[in-house]
Amino acid sequence: MIIYPHPVSRNFKKNKKYLVGLKYAPIAKKFVKKYRHKNYNKKEFNILVSMGSMDKTGVTVKAIKALNRMLRNHSYNFKVIIILGDQSPLKLHVVSLTNQLKDYKVVINPDDMGIFYSKSSLAIGAPGQSHLERLIFGLPTILVAQNKIHKLLIPRWERLGCSIKAENSVSSLYRSLKFLLSNQMILEKMKKRSNDIVDGLGASRVASNLLEMF
Repeated sequence: MIIYPHPVSRNFKKNKKYLVGLKYAPIAKKFVKKYRHKNYNKKEFNILVSMGSMDKTGVTVKAIKALNRMLRNHSYNFKVIIILGDQSPLKLHVVSLTNQLKDYKVVINPDDMGIFYSKSSLAIGAPGQSHLERLIFGLPTILVAQNKIHKLLIPRWERLGCSIKAENSVSSLYRSLKFLLSNQMILEKMKKRSNDIVDGLGASRVASNLLEMF
């Protein structure tokens, strides 16, 4: 059995069983039980930057530069949460870029990403497993591709109305940030759409299919 919980059609081999589509998205139970369907009273507008534990393509650094450009325009007021793994080659660089900036918080190897999803109003991320998790929290995302598969996925996510695309550049990230922060109605529509797409029951559906095989 092969699970493919993405909004992209593929040519599959006929001699294997495939579970295809977002209804099979494997979301951890702790996210569904602890956070699903809760309304979060966000006192601050937090932007989450989470490009995976390593971020070998350096999106995080470019995001910081784009966000700094936004903050220099005093029309925008927000805080930034940056997530990285302890082994990320960017860790020291990111810390040095942000340690004197009061609007930034860098978190290394968090135990519970749900805490940061629930505190955030917008994310910059990639279209992988973490994106499926963000949808549970109704968290709109600016998606940046880190590989060829991501480039195929992002247009589909855009069509679903829960994310917009940015290239891996400061100027592109800045344009996407400015667009969303200047259009709160669009951001709210993306939030609602994000929360509607994944119901958190994907793991149960996968388990049921596995039981049917025996």
